Amino acid sequence: MPDAIAKLARIAEGATPDAVGLALSDIGKIAADVRWYYEEAAVELASVAPSARAAEAWIYEKTETGKVLLTAQAALRKSGLDPLIWFFLAPPDRTRAFAAAS
Repeated sequence: MPDAIAKLARIAEGATPDAVGLALSDIGKIAADVRWYYEEAAVELASVAPSARAAEAWIYEKTETGKVLLTAQAALRKSGLDPLIWFFLAPPDRTRAFAAAS
């Protein structure tokens, strides 16, 4: 997981997927793995089952990894890549909120 997040962080800083060793077809898979990892962590950290979308809110509002996912998504979107490559880094409502705040 640390390697995947580090690669996404480099993309967020402006590196191309190719430069960090990621095939375009792997970006969505890696993003899903990172999100699932954090969602499982959120459940384990909570003393009770989190309410709907609480884990998502934690990831994107409280963790550095959430910021990396949003920033990498924005960088990939701005680069003109097909939306199917970057869309799954963050849910659409998180993307809109991030874009509005940036």
